[in-house]
Amino acid sequence: MINAKVARKNSEDNRQRRITDELSEIEYKIQNAVNIGLTTTYIDRIVFNENKEKLEELGYRVSISKIDNVATISW
Repeated sequence: MINAKVARKNSEDNRQRRITDELSEIEYKIQNAVNIGLTTTYIDRIVFNENKEKLEELGYRVSISKIDNVATISW
């Protein structure tokens, strides 16, 4: 069995990887929307707070529906 320190590090590493992967997916969806002339895209889940904050810093509007588990990103 792994010790708690290793378990904690593994958890943190996995979370960071998921955050990075999600941001890549969001960038892809935004670029696809831009390419077809849209000003909004959707993510079919609630995004990580870190990504929501980063997008807002870049000027995007991010609304999250906790009922539908959908994030709406617009610019």
